Amino acid sequence: MVRRRQKEGDSLPDVFPRWAVLLQYSETAAVSVTLLTVLLFLGPNLGYASMFAGKNLYLHLICPILSIITLCFLIRAYKISMAETGISVLPTFLYAIVYVRQTVFLGCENGGWHDFYGFNHWNTWPLAALIMLLGTWIIGLVLRAVHNRFEL
Repeated sequence: MVRRRQKEGDSLPDVFPRWAVLLQYSETAAVSVTLLTVLLFLGPNLGYASMFAGKNLYLHLICPILSIITLCFLIRAYKISMAETGISVLPTFLYAIVYVRQTVFLGCENGGWHDFYGFNHWNTWPLAALIMLLGTWIIGLVLRAVHNRFEL
């Protein structure tokens, strides 16, 4: 278990840098988006069996759950501030840029991707992007609350 930064008169060692906690926080928010997207959107539309078959079991379920457990209950080095919650959105924001470029602006016919999430079904990608980014931030807030609750 990772411990918090040493304070004067404190016997706990300086074990884990703050940037690493924030990186774990950001990554956990990203894989939580994956888990919730599969549970709430892709699973009902495409079937849960295919979403959790083979390597997808690890990608869509096991890794997100382990990451949540690690951030919330094992990495207890620092509290995450409200100002730092913006970092939770960064991976989703970067992926959204790539996804919109590949699916909306390029499309399959020009070497891009098929819109496998269906986020641009009725040319609504701006709304879908806003919902995903807002949802990611809410996930970040929940992760922050749980993590901070169990901080040393």
